[in-house]
Amino acid sequence: MECAFRELSESGGKWSYDTEAARFRKLKSTALFAPAGADNWLNYRKAFLCPPHGNSYTDRDFERVNDVLFPGGTECLEVYRWTTDWSDYFDEGHEWWGALCLTVYDRTLERFVVITASATD
Repeated sequence: MECAFRELSESGGKWSYDTEAARFRKLKSTALFAPAGADNWLNYRKAFLCPPHGNSYTDRDFERVNDVLFPGGTECLEVYRWTTDWSDYFDEGHEWWGALCLTVYDRTLERFVVITASATD
């Protein structure tokens, strides 16, 4: 995760972060694709389909992206939800819409994906 934020910072982002302060909780791999609004937190599907300023993406678009990212389905995924108080990147999301930080490791592909979201109105 620190590598991802270092890359963001080097590519023009002006965010500070302290990954030592980040805490995580392991999720069931099926939770990654839970329906938008399935619980009280901003989940991946909701972040993709329902951003504060809208978009025209559909469930099919969400499926297509994930078919590329995770072609083996959810069985071999390790999913972690991270706190979002360790970087000012997430501050705007804390104002209203929400903030999200997930890491997903696909053991079959040895692929590590970082999913973040943060926005306000």
